Amino acid sequence: MAAAGQGILADYVADPAPFTTLVLSAAKPDKRTRLYKVCESAGYVSEFKAPKRAAFGKAGEYGGKVVEMFSARGKRIGKQAAEQLVEAVGEDLRRLSIEVGKACAYVGDADTVTGADIDAVLSLAAPTSVWDFIDAFGERDTREALKLLAGLISEGETPIGLWGLTLMHLRRLLAARAMLDRGERTPAIMRELGLKSDWHCRKIEGQAKRYTAAELECALREAAATEQTMKTSRDDRLALERWIARVCGGCAA
Repeated sequence: MAAAGQGILADYVADPAPFTTLVLSAAKPDKRTRLYKVCESAGYVSEFKAPKRAAFGKAGEYGGKVVEMFSARGKRIGKQAAEQLVEAVGEDLRRLSIEVGKACAYVGDADTVTGADIDAVLSLAAPTSVWDFIDAFGERDTREALKLLAGLISEGETPIGLWGLTLMHLRRLLAARAMLDRGERTPAIMRELGLKSDWHCRKIEGQAKRYTAAELECALREAAATEQTMKTSRDDRLALERWIARVCGGCAA
């Protein structure tokens, strides 16, 4: 908003009509402006920050959010089980909240939710085709990935939720590719990626070998722009489809 417009709005916020409820939102408000300061003094300012995402070697904040969600429902869950849920569902707070509710219903009167409970709930809630979709992406099978994506969305999955899973897998592929290029072996890669099974690690290694390191790095760079487009566009599915097609087809800087 132009400075002149902000000034007019600030004047109104300072002395609004008594029957008015005014709600303003901004992605990155400038706290130095008069408008922000008037809003802060005349009303209430609340900031909603997205949790930090996980990076290899560093835990993200989504696991902590899951622990808080369970606590709000009167349940306890360990950090490892919470991260297990994030790994399976993705970094989508809405979907995580839904799965937390399912897990609470599953355990009934029990005070604690375990990793085994999470496994049981996910086996009921997460269709196999979700992982087929992720594997098709990893295998660079554009046609199959887009076909499965369309099916999942028609079944009620959200593009942003599937995006979270795809991005998490991309990061794993990039880390695995880098370690393979350094001559690292499966046990070391398993530890770095936090994987529990040898077969899962070998599958990721095989998929990582289908991409060059440069292609994966390019895909990760373009992911930021794609995410922004998905959050601001009316057609988040199209933005996701275009990114998948570009990555599977061979993203180049």
